[in-house]
Amino acid sequence: FTLMEFAPHRDFLDALTILKIKFDDILLRTYFHQLIAGVEFLHSNGISHRDLKLENLMLGENFELKIIDFDLACFNSDPVFQIKGTPFYQAPEVASKTCKNPQSADIYSIGIILFILESGGVMPHFEDKLYEGISLYALLQDNVDEFWRKHAQIQKRSLDSWNPDFQELFVWMTREDAEKRPTLSQIKESKWYNGVIYEQEELVNILKKSFKK
Repeated sequence: FTLMEFAPHRDFLDALTILKIKFDDILLRTYFHQLIAGVEFLHSNGISHRDLKLENLMLGENFELKIIDFDLACFNSDPVFQIKGTPFYQAPEVASKTCKNPQSADIYSIGIILFILESGGVMPHFEDKLYEGISLYALLQDNVDEFWRKHAQIQKRSLDSWNPDFQELFVWMTREDAEKRPTLSQIKESKWYNGVIYEQEELVNILKKSFKK
């Protein structure tokens, strides 16, 4: 069995669906920084997670993000075993069992997580499934402007409600070609990443209020 640090405040899926926490731009970026730091630590030690999703991100005692569930993790020196991840979060090459770069696949999954938190729980696409006869995945890859227009309808929000720097980073992270996705270093240099974040004390105070509702 595996012993892990105690994480008493549920996972990020519960944060969205049960606690109804609103991830505004600053809160979203704050947790994105923590997620990138966690994945950077794994990658720097030669490990790819391969199943990053909201259910595998926990809120620790001080509301810090913790990555869990390493059942599908692998060392980068190992042969790339073609195991599928979680539908809708997995990179296309993982879904098709042609993955050659598990670290880049992690980047894709982080992009999906970023979108879902920003949207309040809406998936960016449904892989090979259609939404009202339309492939949102195909739009994301081939017609980005239409992708955002469609999501404006789905989420009942205006097109200008998205931060353009957020849009640019998300689209970059979810390219179909794994070689065209950013590295963690490039993500950390992106404009959206380098916006305002909360200090730890501010983060705790904000999340405590959400848990008292």
